[in-house]
Amino acid sequence: ANVHAQAALDSKGLRAGIHQHNESAQQALDLLRPGLSLTSVEALRLSKPEKGKIQRLGAEGARLEASAESAHKALHSAKAHSKKAQAELDQLEESKDTSALADCLERAAEHGKLEERLADAEAQAALSEEQVQADLAALGLWTGDISALERLSLPAEETMRRFETDLAAADQRLADTKKEGSRIQQRLKDKEKALAELTHMRDLPSVKDLTSDRALRDKGWRSVRRVWLEGGDLDQDFMNHFSDSSDLAQAYETSVARADNTSDVLRDYADAVARAEAFRVEIQDQKERFNDIMAQRDALQEERTDLWNRWLKLWEPLGIEPLTPREMAVWVGRAGELRRKASDVRERRIAAKQLREDMGRMRSDVATALACIAVQAPEKISYAAVIELAKRTVQHHDRLRQNRLDLDLRIRAIEEEIENSTERKIESERNLKEWSADWARTISRLGFSEDARPDEVNDFILALDDIFVELEKAKEKQQRIDAM
Repeated sequence: ANVHAQAALDSKGLRAGIHQHNESAQQALDLLRPGLSLTSVEALRLSKPEKGKIQRLGAEGARLEASAESAHKALHSAKAHSKKAQAELDQLEESKDTSALADCLERAAEHGKLEERLADAEAQAALSEEQVQADLAALGLWTGDISALERLSLPAEETMRRFETDLAAADQRLADTKKEGSRIQQRLKDKEKALAELTHMRDLPSVKDLTSDRALRDKGWRSVRRVWLEGGDLDQDFMNHFSDSSDLAQAYETSVARADNTSDVLRDYADAVARAEAFRVEIQDQKERFNDIMAQRDALQEERTDLWNRWLKLWEPLGIEPLTPREMAVWVGRAGELRRKASDVRERRIAAKQLREDMGRMRSDVATALACIAVQAPEKISYAAVIELAKRTVQHHDRLRQNRLDLDLRIRAIEEEIENSTERKIESERNLKEWSADWARTISRLGFSEDARPDEVNDFILALDDIFVELEKAKEKQQRIDAM
């Protein structure tokens, strides 16, 4: 019983919903197209392909109308442009043949800006000449003019390099010799100082001293024997060694004591004596070496003086008292550069003269070419001015020719555009007519005439879709009632 009661209640609610959907659909239909019923509206239901075709036709119609309008405007614009271009062509001045004048300008262009080049060449020549004179004054060792300097036969670089090498070698040998002499002197001083320090507290005799003392003692003994035993004369040479002794006996005793003392010292201070002896030998050796070095130095100095005299003699024919080979190599380089600059000055003067001649010839040629096309150049016109006049004349007639050519091309292009626009207009009108027939057939089912706009038809279809949605909702509720 409860189930039946609930079903009856649900059925009542669904019928109310169906009625509401139908009422909503009918109201929308009355607004859309008065007099059309819900029963007859089903005939207006479109399939998706039919809707798609209407949308495509609508878009195509808009495109075809735009194309037709564009073709019409393009044709009108092209005709107006053709008329304007023809009027410009009729009013255009006739150009003259400027080929001869253009050839003159081309040759003038190859020369560049002759007036500027000439002024620059003359200024550079004057500046270079001033620099040559300044460099000549600063060269030194030379008092003649630049032309005489250019004629000088200067020593070859190889000769100066050889003298530089030989003098440098001689100076180096002298320096080495002096250095070796100083080193030997220093070593000699060191050894003498060492010997002085060693013998400062006590004299340290050498074996040679012992031999000498013993020889003197033996000499005294022979004098004693000669005087005492033989009654001979006193050996005065022996006595001279002992001036403090009063007689021969005291002198002989002193000689014996000296020899014994020397022997004792040699024995008691053997190590120190050996060192002192070594110092003495080395000191003597260093003295001998120093003397040899000084002799070498004198010989080297003489060779160096002879080499320098030959260097001076090399420059005598030029009347120049030379500096060192290295300095003279620099001097010769500067003199060579100066001679090159002097040659450059001459070349600049020649070039300036040639430029002036070229400029005069070109001015005459351009003036003649201008006269041939009825353009008179002032008699005293400058080169730059006549070239500028020629350029303006050529440009003017070039523009006239180009303008005429451009107008001819424009007119031909416009005529082609008129032809194309006419064809497009005809084709657009034909396509639009065919579209109108197809459009009329397609929308006639919906009750529209062929004049209906695509947006109007699309709005009608959208409104129908909303109505069919309401009807579908009512149908769905009726199916639920039938299923209870």
